[in-house]
Amino acid sequence: MFNRWSAGAGLRAISEIYDLTNGIRVSQGGYMLVDAQIAYQFDPKMTISLTATNLFDKKYYEKIGAASFGRQSFYGEPQAFLLSLSRKF
Repeated sequence: MFNRWSAGAGLRAISEIYDLTNGIRVSQGGYMLVDAQIAYQFDPKMTISLTATNLFDKKYYEKIGAASFGRQSFYGEPQAFLLSLSRKF
């Protein structure tokens, strides 16, 4: 019964990031993101899967910079879900 199901998870750990411009340091501490996937195989040729990225909707900066010097900070991607159906021919 359960041999058609599969599951997986992934962790992305990022250490502190910072920008140092003209003696001004802008930093963000480390963080961890969790991704997960579950899939069901209907038959040898067809599978459906649900993938979640940033499962706990962690707020973080992908890139940081000192805005006063023309640099910008960018938020990382928020929580997202992808449902896919694949068929082999």
